[in-house]
Amino acid sequence: MVDGSETSGRIEIYYDGVWGTICNDIFDNNDNGPRVVCRQLGLSGGREEWFGSGASSLPIHLDNIDCTGEEERLTECLSNEWGDNNCSHFEDAGVVCGM
Repeated sequence: MVDGSETSGRIEIYYDGVWGTICNDIFDNNDNGPRVVCRQLGLSGGREEWFGSGASSLPIHLDNIDCTGEEERLTECLSNEWGDNNCSHFEDAGVVCGM
């Protein structure tokens, strides 16, 4: 996570040798995506926070992420194909996790 603390911030994901962001479309507290991200980082809990600052120049890697909450990694959730998005960096997703 970036632009936050050790337990919160904008989500960035590494794919094909490049860091990128994820869009907050569908990714929210109702679909358990934040919980999956926190689990992947070895943290507890998880709630979605809007960290869209528009400041990132990274590519937007994932959009329309839909998780059941049982996944171990964010990449196991359903989503558009890598790079297929209709977002701007004002929609970058972030999370707040517990310790």
